[in-house]
Parts: sequence; structure tokens; C-alpha cells
Amino acid sequence: MQMSPTIRWIIRLIAMQVVILSVGSGLLVWFARVAW
Repeated sequence: MQMSPTIRWIIRLIAMQVVILSVGSGLLVWFARVAW
């Protein structure tokens, strides 16, 4: 099945958002532990 470039771009955008959110939450947890 051929994926349209728009769908591929949307999937990439969502993947980037998930990675940024996971990394950001991980950094927040680590920073909270260090601060406390």
C-alpha cells in the first residue's frame, strides 16, 4: 500500500512529539530528583 507524503509527514510529526514529550518528562523527573 502506497502512503501519501502528507500521511508520512503527519506520522513523523507525531513521532517527534512523542519523543520530545518522553524526553522532556524524563528530564523533569531527573531534575526533580536532583533538586530534592
